[in-house]
Amino acid sequence: MDLSAGMLAEARAKQRAAGLAGCTWVQADMGRLGLAPGCFDLAVCLFDSLNYLLEPADFAAALRAVAASLVPGGLFMFDLNTPYALEEELFTQEDPRGWYGVPLRWRSRWNPRTRQTAVQMRFWPTSGSIHETHRQRAYETEEVEAMVVAAGLRRLALHEAYTHRDPGPETGRVFWVTTPADRGPGDGDA
Repeated sequence: MDLSAGMLAEARAKQRAAGLAGCTWVQADMGRLGLAPGCFDLAVCLFDSLNYLLEPADFAAALRAVAASLVPGGLFMFDLNTPYALEEELFTQEDPRGWYGVPLRWRSRWNPRTRQTAVQMRFWPTSGSIHETHRQRAYETEEVEAMVVAAGLRRLALHEAYTHRDPGPETGRVFWVTTPADRGPGDGDA
């Protein structure tokens, strides 16, 4: 599921190239999924997608929409860039040799008033250049926790990214694992 038709077209092309079947691609806004209630066992939202929701009300709507789509005992796992990562402008980076496939230069600028960062991204593929601006909002753990609870979910785990460690003051990304609040793993037949 993605809001971008272009990203969905890319996903379909990769699916065809890999010879995979059984995927359904849906173009939708995170806060208005329009899915049948209780239709998924698992929802995953990665690559700091929720940080791109610049208004807390939109973030809360996305959590409610996902919560409504989960079966009892289902899981919603997501990651977030932390306020530390955005405030410290950790996205400022340069790779002129293109070690990851394409030369790039990113410049991050934090705005404490809006709690947002703007990352000016420039890429140099085989010909020409591409420029994009990405904006993300920082959400404090307590703020996310309150929205998780208000959406009818409960937190099962919160980890520093790619580890099982508790997040610390210099953690750049966190992984959340949540489940519907009424029942979840360990509560019976889930």
